[in-house]
Amino acid sequence: MLDWMYLGTYLPDLGEVMRPVIRGTFFLTPILWPPERLPESVRWVVDYNPLAYLVNAYRDLVLFGEPLGGQATLYFALFSAALLVGGFALFVRAKWGFSDRL
Repeated sequence: MLDWMYLGTYLPDLGEVMRPVIRGTFFLTPILWPPERLPESVRWVVDYNPLAYLVNAYRDLVLFGEPLGGQATLYFALFSAALLVGGFALFVRAKWGFSDRL
């Protein structure tokens, strides 16, 4: 995941903006509610939320004893690896200007 602390070096007010965004994301992730409670027209929120996969996988494993699905886990791993590579490339490119900004 992109580390907002480093981006905050260049955009100091980003921390104030991200706080309510992260809090809102908590309510869009099926932590407090099961995804089956959503109407079909809004279910795309869970389908495209990467944290929802982890929450549902843990819920299925702990409550029902069902192992993780292979294809969904592969997609999540590829998405995570791409995010890691992209975030690291951005960090390596921008880290040289940190001392000037601080």
